[in-house]
Parts: sequence; structure tokens; C-alpha cells
Amino acid sequence: AAFPSGRSLRHLRAVLDRNLLDDVPGKRVVIVSGCPISHEERELALTMLHATPAERKRIVWLCPERAMPTKEFTTSDATWGTLQGYAQEAHDQHLPVTVRSFCAEAWTDGIAERLDARMFESSPEIANKFGSKFEAKNVFAQCGVPTPAWDGALCTTVDQIHASVATLIASHPGAKRLMLKLSDSGWAGGLGNAIIDVEAFTKTGSILAGDVLKSAIPWADLEKDLARSGALVEIMVPDVRSTPTIQC
Repeated sequence: AAFPSGRSLRHLRAVLDRNLLDDVPGKRVVIVSGCPISHEERELALTMLHATPAERKRIVWLCPERAMPTKEFTTSDATWGTLQGYAQEAHDQHLPVTVRSFCAEAWTDGIAERLDARMFESSPEIANKFGSKFEAKNVFAQCGVPTPAWDGALCTTVDQIHASVATLIASHPGAKRLMLKLSDSGWAGGLGNAIIDVEAFTKTGSILAGDVLKSAIPWADLEKDLARSGALVEIMVPDVRSTPTIQC
């Protein structure tokens, strides 16, 4: 599993979730990160996942001493030799080898090919086209899959977000909170989401005022991606942490 260099605990949990849920006899999970991951960070993520002793034993951590691009670390002689060894061990036991990347990128396809493995994710071309929150909502709608209500708009400015918020408040007068989601497919597992407090917005008229917007990511970082790939606003579903486009 390739793990992004700009990692966070939530990134780590998302990668581990993918690899620990399915239990295959003899399976080994190799986590490759371009950043050091301390013992404390590993233990915290595994504890939050309620990982069993058997699941913990499956994991091999390959991390550099100092941060570097994940691609560079993965293809370094030492790391690559270790990966080849684990892949060959699996092939010898007639076990499937799968490469799972947190974000679909072209270089991970090359890694999979060299390891004679399959990619868990779709190709970057497909992921970039249909993997965004905006496109996912449209695909779900065409397939009849219900998702939280939204106004159908892709917002790239604060004024457009305000317009979407106003539309949703008018059409759903009982809503207490809305969810702002950065659309880019690189945001996953609840990362890139921000909560909009409806009562506070009604009083101020701006998502940037006071405590209207609640996000684990600084607004300056959200704003950069907003202008680049847009965001959507939808009703936040009470007491539900997972939706077709995750709310958590």
C-alpha cells in the first residue's frame, strides 16, 4: 500500500482500513510511506481500528528515516528489493499480489506491473474523471443510489459556496449542519470535508465568519484546492459517518 508523503493519522487509518478488513490466510500487508511513521503513530492508528494481534502481525512497515517523495523511496534499491522479495514469496505460495495506493497515480501502475501484481484502484485517467466528489454524485444519481441532498453545483469561489448554502437552507429548513466537500479525488476518508453550522451562517451570512466553518484543515489550504478543483455542499446526515461520498 503506497502512502502519501504529506501523511496524517487519518490518511494512515484510511490505508489500514483498506488492507485489514479482508482476512486472507498467509496474507502480508506492506505499508510504504515517504515519511517516517513513529511507533506511537502506528499504535494509535491500530488501536483506533481495534486491530487484532493477528492483524498487527501481518503488517510490515517500510518508512525512511527522513521525509522524501513516496515514489523516490519506493523505487530506491533497498525498498524495491524488499518489495520484490515479498511479492515473490506470495507468488511462490500462489497468493494474489495487489498494489493499493491512497491516491491513483501513474507511477503506482508501473510498480504493480513490475511486481506482477494487480492494481486495487482504477487507472488514474478513470479516477481523475469519475473519482471526484462532484462526478461521483452524478454517477450515483444516474444509478439511482441515494446520496445526501445538494444543489448540483460545483463551487470554485466562496460566493458560489454561499449561494449553494442559501439554496440548501431554503429547501431544507430543518437542516442544522451542511457538509462542504473538496471535490478532487485525492481527498478521501473524510479528509477535505468541512462542516457548516447553519444557525451561525444564518446570523453572519459568511462561512468565514466566527465558528461557521469547522474543519481539521486550515482554510488557506482548503481555499487553494477550492479554486483548483472545486467543492460541493450537501446536507449533513445526522448520526451517519459513512455515505456514498463519505461524511466523517
